[in-house]
Amino acid sequence: QMPVFMSVFFGLKQMPDYYSHELSTGGMGWFVDLSATDPYYILPFLCAGTFVGIIELGKTQMLQNPSGKTMLTAFRCMGALSVPFTMMFPTALFCYWLPNNMISLAQTAAFQVP
Repeated sequence: QMPVFMSVFFGLKQMPDYYSHELSTGGMGWFVDLSATDPYYILPFLCAGTFVGIIELGKTQMLQNPSGKTMLTAFRCMGALSVPFTMMFPTALFCYWLPNNMISLAQTAAFQVP
């Protein structure tokens, strides 16, 4: 799964260099230009929030591990620290990343039901 994610990540990160005209009009809502960063930083916060939501939903399994509390704290910090690191990414990347996180969040929630 990681090689696919990294391939898509780096491919989408480089797309504005090759398809700047097509991406400049392909967005919707407040992010019309997919080659630019999110002007209101909503998408980086949504991605971080969904990541932390995934971690929070799966924390019962994580806390069964002796080092689970440390891992949980580290993942929470990673979610919070991801915002400043991703706020300058093109919105095209978030158009992949946010739905992927939302599907993972729904999947994690579905597995919580006994």
